[in-house]
Amino acid sequence: SGLRPAHRLSRDVDLNVRVGWLLPDLVSVPKEMLQASSVFLGIEIKPKCGFLPDRRLLSAATAIKAEKSRYQMMQHEKLRIGKISSISKFD
Repeated sequence: SGLRPAHRLSRDVDLNVRVGWLLPDLVSVPKEMLQASSVFLGIEIKPKCGFLPDRRLLSAATAIKAEKSRYQMMQHEKLRIGKISSISKFD
């Protein structure tokens, strides 16, 4: 479609992974809607890890995980390496 960045157009599948999720296709369009309109917008919602682990279960080296979400940590890393110019307020 030309909307995705080139580096995200193809992904490898890790064949060593032994578990995964098989989810229903929730973006199917009913035939009645196809006949009524030719414009559709699909939105993909990707669930993220929504909790912080118990600090007692973490080592001193990983204690930050009890305070910052993975998303926040990745934002700081991307800023550090210059991949983004500012940290998102989204979390």
